[in-house]
Amino acid sequence: MQQTGANSLKAGDVVARRYVILRHLRDEPCGAVWLAQDRLLEVDVGLKFIPRRSPQFDEVREALRREGAFALKLRHPHILTVVHFGEGEEGVYLIQEAFTGESLLARLNRLERFRLPYALSLLEQVAQALAFVHEHHEVHQALDPCHLLLDEHTVKLANFACHVKEEQDQVTHLELKAYTAPEVIQGESVTPAANVFSLGVLGFRLAAGSLPYALTFDEPFPYRLESVPLDLEEIPLPLQNLLLQCLAPDPGDRFEDAGVFLATLEQRREEWRTSSQIKWFGWTPERRPATAKIMGAATRIWGQFWEGTKGAAGKIGEGLQNLKETGEPGMARRWLLGLAGAVLALIILVWGGRAILRRAKDLGSAPAPTPAPAAPSKVNLPQTGGPPLNAATAPAP
Repeated sequence: MQQTGANSLKAGDVVARRYVILRHLRDEPCGAVWLAQDRLLEVDVGLKFIPRRSPQFDEVREALRREGAFALKLRHPHILTVVHFGEGEEGVYLIQEAFTGESLLARLNRLERFRLPYALSLLEQVAQALAFVHEHHEVHQALDPCHLLLDEHTVKLANFACHVKEEQDQVTHLELKAYTAPEVIQGESVTPAANVFSLGVLGFRLAAGSLPYALTFDEPFPYRLESVPLDLEEIPLPLQNLLLQCLAPDPGDRFEDAGVFLATLEQRREEWRTSSQIKWFGWTPERRPATAKIMGAATRIWGQFWEGTKGAAGKIGEGLQNLKETGEPGMARRWLLGLAGAVLALIILVWGGRAILRRAKDLGSAPAPTPAPAAPSKVNLPQTGGPPLNAATAPAP
């Protein structure tokens, strides 16, 4: 295998006598990812290679081995597929699907925030993958935007065991550390509740465009959990309590796992959609009784109109049939007069129905009348030598 550096490859290099390097895809914490072609199968694959001369080679090698074992066990549409782990004289490599997306961290560095429907779609996809992981009694060791891969509309969860990070600036390091649950920072193992904490931070970052708390540079924790979250008003009310519960400092106060979080998220999203539609169409709870009154009046008027129409038409048809059969003198004149009366009655019915409908609308939309102030009643006051006084003419004290 030809090699241009300790941690890099170039187009045309061959790894394990099988994989031809085509181009660089992205950088991840455990090494760079390259697009390569499998010469035996003639398909494109993603290749992650770590040479033996690389710093922390033993630690990264073990992380890649565990990553391969995790990914082979966890098959999900939103989990990056890994197909093979190999080791040779030059180093170790991991073969995975040729996903050409970038990390969510890189996307967030270009875009401050996403539109809310798109942000919730991304959060839901991550929660679906993580719920599948928790169902199989596994966890993600470092859930943050650096380990989430994103193309136009799809999220892939990657690097379950690789939490070795390259050298980063202080702000980026603190930002990624902010996704870690406080108990994990204190040295405890990662649990499903710790992953839920990371989901809460991720949801806040996607929906509000910022981290929930201001970063602290001189304290062990990246931010103070007891303070009020920033930009909370940017998140719809049905989702605020959901994310705040994820950010609870005590793991027992959070959702049990990502499956419970996902079910609650879907319910709150539906509440948010419903409230948005109510606001858009003007169907507010305050206007429902008035609207129901108008609709009821319209239904009654239509029923009366329909019944009257059927009755008049039936009488006219019956009379014409009798006239044809009997042929009695004067019958035609009487039925013509009856037909004119039926038409006149129908006109009056339609006119009256429209008047009733307008009156029902006025009753439904007009505000309740304000009662007029009662006229002051005459109250005889004690006489003090002058004419009798009452409450209406008595001087103010």
